[in-house]
Amino acid sequence: MIAALEDQRFELEEQLIEVRGTDGTGAQSNGIRENLKRNEELRLGYLTEWKSLSGATEEPRPAVAARTTRTVFVSSTSKDLHEHRAVIKDQIARRDLLFRGMEHFGADPNNQSPAARIVDEVRKSDLYVGVFGVRYGSIDPATGVSMTELEFNEAEATNKPMLLYVICETAPVRVADIEPTASGKAKLDALRAKILNSYTPYLFTTVEDLAKQVFEDPGKPITAFQTASGS
Repeated sequence: MIAALEDQRFELEEQLIEVRGTDGTGAQSNGIRENLKRNEELRLGYLTEWKSLSGATEEPRPAVAARTTRTVFVSSTSKDLHEHRAVIKDQIARRDLLFRGMEHFGADPNNQSPAARIVDEVRKSDLYVGVFGVRYGSIDPATGVSMTELEFNEAEATNKPMLLYVICETAPVRVADIEPTASGKAKLDALRAKILNSYTPYLFTTVEDLAKQVFEDPGKPITAFQTASGS
């Protein structure tokens, strides 16, 4: 049942991205967000029940650094990283930090474009978490740049504390998840090269590997964020 709910959440997130990238109505996006909320409530309910029946217990939480962040903006593509995004959200919650991402974007009274909205959300966050997989992502028609790269550019331009995670070249991935267009592949390769050359991201191989690292990293001093945890 939990796996089925994860699949449903992935489909709903994809629908939300498509609606926000078109002229879809506010009622459409609000309906999808309501379904996402119900999905999350069901998933958390089943997880709680499973832990109760199995006797599973939470791992001890390591101490969080005295000066820590409160709001975490998670940036990633969805199709290739939907499982990774789900576990990151769980790890952020375990840290008592506040997750922010496109799943939580409500109706905008100022009628900002999706690109303007995500830039604003990154700017308001305390910490930017960037996860880069094998897709370039949805394109902002005004700039030709993906939403994911726009989020990274804003975090970089404003010197936002960053934790960066890049999928390892030897990591197992589904063929269907790989960036399908030549232009997207070229832009993804350029973005990946920039991150690898300018920062020290953590190179992850599996969902479990990424989840463990994301849980550990926010406990490090704020000054360690800018180069992530790969050093």
